[in-house]
Amino acid sequence: MNNHRVLALLLTLIFGIGSALGQQPKPQDGYWWADSGEGFKVGFVSGYVIAMNSVGDANTFKCFAEKNGGTVPAKLPSEAVFAECAKRPDVAAFDYAGFRAGQWRQGVDEFYNDYRNKGLEIRLAMRYVQEQLHGKPAKELEDEVAGWRRSAVSK
Repeated sequence: MNNHRVLALLLTLIFGIGSALGQQPKPQDGYWWADSGEGFKVGFVSGYVIAMNSVGDANTFKCFAEKNGGTVPAKLPSEAVFAECAKRPDVAAFDYAGFRAGQWRQGVDEFYNDYRNKGLEIRLAMRYVQEQLHGKPAKELEDEVAGWRRSAVSK
């Protein structure tokens, strides 16, 4: 776990140094992804997943506090509270747990293998893979991606 945090910190520093030197950062899209090495890709998805899960955890604790008069309860909440909080959009949207970094990397590779997705940002690719891994139907995923493509063209 510490290695993942160190890697995420290093990635942040690398991107920050490029910006500080006045370099224009490359858009983080399918072209950027294709130019990245395998080690970077696995490190990126690992850091991204850790960050998203941290946001989800924070939102879960916020939900627990809301259900306990504004403070996080001293004891574990009931299964019903866990289930109710897990269904909240601000928690469910950040459920990136339960899958290996290689699965994420492969999913993003496959997403960007479609030439129509090359111009879409990495955050959309990660969201797509997250929804795919969690079983969202293919038709719904395709409709969602078609909307992203239309939005990207209109910008």
